[in-house]
Amino acid sequence: MGRNRLNSDKYVKLKDHSAASTAAVESDIVDVSGFEGVTFVTSFGTADATNTIKIQGNTDNTTDGMTDLEGTLVSSGTSDEDVIIELY
Repeated sequence: MGRNRLNSDKYVKLKDHSAASTAAVESDIVDVSGFEGVTFVTSFGTADATNTIKIQGNTDNTTDGMTDLEGTLVSSGTSDEDVIIELY
């Protein structure tokens, strides 16, 4: 029998897409304790080589000391594209 990830993972839709050339858009802190993995979903309204998402983390549930998690940078390819990033 296959594994049902809906019961063990957390799924989060981040902020809605922003206008082109907008400064960095940051989501709220997401508590993933108690889950085996987390999947983040967002979208970009206009294609641009600088459209990327990445996961940052720390251990104290505050925005102080947030650091990029290696290997989590994902780039957009086209306009109005949904982008998904998974951490397990």
